[in-house]
Amino acid sequence: NYSVAIILTASAVYTAFKKKIVIFGIITSIIVVNCALMMYNTLCKDTKITFINAGKGESVLIETGENNHILIDCGSKSSSDPTNEIFIPYFECTGIRKIDKLYISYFDDEHTNSVNFLMKKGYVREIILPEKTEISRNNILFNRNKIIDAAEKFGVKYSYIDFGSTHKIDNTCNI
Repeated sequence: NYSVAIILTASAVYTAFKKKIVIFGIITSIIVVNCALMMYNTLCKDTKITFINAGKGESVLIETGENNHILIDCGSKSSSDPTNEIFIPYFECTGIRKIDKLYISYFDDEHTNSVNFLMKKGYVREIILPEKTEISRNNILFNRNKIIDAAEKFGVKYSYIDFGSTHKIDNTCNI
């Protein structure tokens, strides 16, 4: 959307300067950029992004215009599990009954230690795991295997994503 606006703006400015109609070029540029921004805002206006502080870890919750809920990471470095203290109360308070896709960026505790509890409580429909993760420590391998085992146990679909890939969530959201 922005690339089209930039090309049209550059074209209008070039034409205006070529014909020495500076005011027309500036006004046309402003109109084209504003139209592009309005189109962008219309497509994304219903998407809500919330950063959830889980103690010594953070999560990102994306709520799309088509009522899909995407959670990126859900853990904490603290010894207590943030599921019952943070995630479940937040979901109940905001009316979230499901997480359509839970993306895990890395298998360390601050990214994962609530995954199994959320699956057990029936919140998670699908987990997206990183395809290529360097397994440098035993606890990372243990966490990955524990998540896969729990997904199979609770009937949660799981798949892998390559770094740099894009997933289409619905008509209002790509991540």
